[in-house]
Amino acid sequence: MKVATEFNVDLLIAVEHLQKKGFEIDRKPTAKVTDEMYEELRIQFQGKTIKKEHEKRVEERKNYIEKIEKPRNKSFKIWKPRNEKEEAEFISLVAEFEGKGYTKSAQVSKYIVENRLGNKYQNISGVLEMTKNGETWDFHGGFPPNVYAALCRCLNLGNNESGAKPGKFVPYKDLNNKY
Repeated sequence: MKVATEFNVDLLIAVEHLQKKGFEIDRKPTAKVTDEMYEELRIQFQGKTIKKEHEKRVEERKNYIEKIEKPRNKSFKIWKPRNEKEEAEFISLVAEFEGKGYTKSAQVSKYIVENRLGNKYQNISGVLEMTKNGETWDFHGGFPPNVYAALCRCLNLGNNESGAKPGKFVPYKDLNNKY
């Protein structure tokens, strides 16, 4: 009975529940489930699956927030999402990098540019003014220093110290198509 796996419930528990509801069903993994049986199991057990998924998302959020609230570099303000959109984008951004094996922030920066992540994360990215050796340029798709620092903290990245310094930042959502 694949349905037991779908709703993350033990086979015997699912069978016993159906039998208590008056359904005739064998206690075998290969037992056939009618549409009515499926609906009864969905009503009884799907909520538990959804609750577990919600609890998992809440725990992930808590872990990310704990990481971003512990700054390594005191020159950056602690970044906290201002709304659910920023928070969701940041969690997705971190998830996009997890498992890539990056150890330095420069690898993340390169990936951000090559994959145009600024377009994907419109609420937390924008145009970042950068300066190096007296030269200034606009980095489209950049993240503000405190968001970038929070990302690097979450990924436990080292810094290559490229010498480029961030300046003014304007989020894409505030640009009103100026760029």
